[in-house]
Amino acid sequence: MNMKAIFLSLVFLFGLNIHVFSQFSKGNIFMGSNLNLYSVTSEKQMDATNYIGKDTLKGFAISPQIGAFVSDNVAMGLGFIYEYEKEGFKATDASNSFQIKSKLYSFDVFARTHKSINENMALFIHAFFDFGIGSLNETVSLYNYNQKYKVTGDFTSCKLGIAPGFNFFLGKKISLEAKFGFIGYQSQKEKYDIAGTEKINTQKELKFDFNISSLTLGINYFLNRKTKPNT
Repeated sequence: MNMKAIFLSLVFLFGLNIHVFSQFSKGNIFMGSNLNLYSVTSEKQMDATNYIGKDTLKGFAISPQIGAFVSDNVAMGLGFIYEYEKEGFKATDASNSFQIKSKLYSFDVFARTHKSINENMALFIHAFFDFGIGSLNETVSLYNYNQKYKVTGDFTSCKLGIAPGFNFFLGKKISLEAKFGFIGYQSQKEKYDIAGTEKINTQKELKFDFNISSLTLGINYFLNRKTKPNT
């Protein structure tokens, strides 16, 4: 089953009347952290050239978070995200290549609505807004033009969207968490220097992301969680 099918399945399940336990009461507080590791390889065309080659994207992100339930099953919270990413491209004939390394520091505001399946598992829809600042370093080699240069720059990024996920409780207060998929809006503004010339690049897009890079796993601790059947 691919990531898009899993995403749609979770959204469908969330709409069913399967709420049989009440386990997220108003005033409950949780804290924890998520980890995202990914490595994706694909075929790609190098920008502004006709060269096709292999593109490899690797990265990780860690995101501590804290939240509180403002009403039964509805939580709001804050998080901090650190992300490191490395992308490398090499043309099939080995004539051209580039490598980009970037770091991003983001603040995250989120809201979640939960639906319990039983006392050990619950689905949720995670709505969020991220804003971050970062830096990038790029090395480009164009052997057919006998050029090799480096690009350094800074960028800002914002992201607004939703992602489905679920909690699986290992005990009364500790749960494993998984989120994957993303539907929403993303924009990024890059300001960089090429051989002493300053340039600005802005990207804005509606995004439907079902790649493995959208999968995050985490663990949470709930301070005063209680479980009881709905009446």
